[in-house]
Amino acid sequence: LLIDTIIESYDLYGVSDEVAGSEGDDCGRTERFEVEMRDFSPRELLRFEEEAVNWDCVEEMELLDSSNTIARYFLYTGRPENWVKRDIAGALAVMGLQGRIKFATDGSITVKWDGRL
Repeated sequence: LLIDTIIESYDLYGVSDEVAGSEGDDCGRTERFEVEMRDFSPRELLRFEEEAVNWDCVEEMELLDSSNTIARYFLYTGRPENWVKRDIAGALAVMGLQGRIKFATDGSITVKWDGRL
């Protein structure tokens, strides 16, 4: 049931399983993404960090700064953007949360808390 819920959440965000030119299991060149989490509680952010460091191809997740409503991280991963979006959606689903995930043209990602699933 949990796996079905996670898979459905990926579909909600329009994330494809397809990775152009690869099987999707191999790590590519490490990229740095700036991830900004908005309106999550400190407990939810801690759970998110615990999930993120266990994703495939993640080399490091560095907390840049945080306040009462925003936490910003650098995420170093060998995954392409569509897989990062999928991993974020999956982590939120595992946590029983939903958020709006938005990519900017500069490679930054904003995730805004949107309630519980």
